Amino acid sequence: MKIAQISDLHITEPGEVVCGVDAGRRLLDLLSTIQEFNLDHLLVTGDLCSRGAGESIYKWIKNQLDDALIPYSVIPGNHDDSSVMARVFGYDGFTFDKMLGTQKWYFLDTSCGYVSPNDMEWVHSELTDPSVSRAMIVMHHPPCLCSVPHMDRKYYLQNHEVMLRLLSESKKIIHVFCGHYHVAKTLQFQDVTIHLCPSTNFQINSQKTSFEGIYHLSGYILIRCDEDWMDVEFKFMQ
Repeated sequence: MKIAQISDLHITEPGEVVCGVDAGRRLLDLLSTIQEFNLDHLLVTGDLCSRGAGESIYKWIKNQLDDALIPYSVIPGNHDDSSVMARVFGYDGFTFDKMLGTQKWYFLDTSCGYVSPNDMEWVHSELTDPSVSRAMIVMHHPPCLCSVPHMDRKYYLQNHEVMLRLLSESKKIIHVFCGHYHVAKTLQFQDVTIHLCPSTNFQINSQKTSFEGIYHLSGYILIRCDEDWMDVEFKFMQ
């Protein structure tokens, strides 16, 4: 399987330039670039729009994803309007599972800033299934603090400690693919590997306590995997 992950698009209006970046143009360039990989699936992990965006922006994004002719899954981020997004993309909700190849992937909605008790119980039930030896989880917020001071101080997943403990205590091999932090980073907690996807729009300086954007880089993750191996590669475009 070859899968790409994109995150934190923050599309405003097509053609609008913010801080020197045309977010819509960056999305189009990235979708063109990843065609070379003959992908089996594309993960779009939240913050498709900037806060307050209307239905027309989600429709524009959906049209671009549809035109790329790559099967894809979307989940919302904290900047998204989940109800509008569900209506445009035809989803009943954003907590679901999907078979990609021979592996089941679990998708969680953290757009409210936490994992809901129902979703937590669902994940726990799935991970206690003896037939599950490896789990792939897709969510917007990482289930941990990530040594990125600006984000860790104010924008962390509210129940990250509970979620990480649930994952760690399952004793399963778990890979979590998330975004939100606008950095490229991999963290390891026992058998839980957390992959933070860079933004397609802009990055954040991971060393600064206050916000400092890095606007010349657009990024994504390329995942190659099979039943018993996985390769995760961070990719950047200027």
